Amino acid sequence: MNLITLGLLITAVAEGLVILGFIWKVAAKYGELKHGIESNRTDLNNAFNTLRSQIRNQDYLLQSQISHLQEHASRTSDYHPPTLRTIEGD
Repeated sequence: MNLITLGLLITAVAEGLVILGFIWKVAAKYGELKHGIESNRTDLNNAFNTLRSQIRNQDYLLQSQISHLQEHASRTSDYHPPTLRTIEGD
């Protein structure tokens, strides 16, 4: 094996190691990004679940207050809640 062939072989091995190092760094960055995305997805799902729960609670409280007001109005006056017949104009 002459000196030029040995030099080319060493250069090829060095280039191969550089490429392998680059692939390793890309794979590590991909893993980092994937973990970050999963973490963000979990955080968003938790936030949306909390928001849905709060909306349901507010809807329940609003409906409860409306029902209470209707009951109070029906007991203290001649108020009668609207029915479909009165809404349609019959």
